[in-house]
Amino acid sequence: MKWILTDPDTNQAYRRCTEFIHELKQKGIPQRLIDLRRFSTDLIEDTIKSYGYTLRPEHNNVFKMYGEDAEQIIAECLFESQIKEDL
Repeated sequence: MKWILTDPDTNQAYRRCTEFIHELKQKGIPQRLIDLRRFSTDLIEDTIKSYGYTLRPEHNNVFKMYGEDAEQIIAECLFESQIKEDL
């Protein structure tokens, strides 16, 4: 599983571990596993909405925009949201 640099400004990187589990890391922040099965649809919707995405069938639907990579985007949003909560 290779790491993918997703944000060079923060040195944030991502890799998919399993179908539902995603791992993210960022400079100065411990690595975290994001298991999408542990998050309710409502929590995911609330979190990604603050990044301009939605799960609803609208023009900013994350699955329409990113296709196979939508779960990566969702995991990144959840990761970043957790970091903000920890600060």
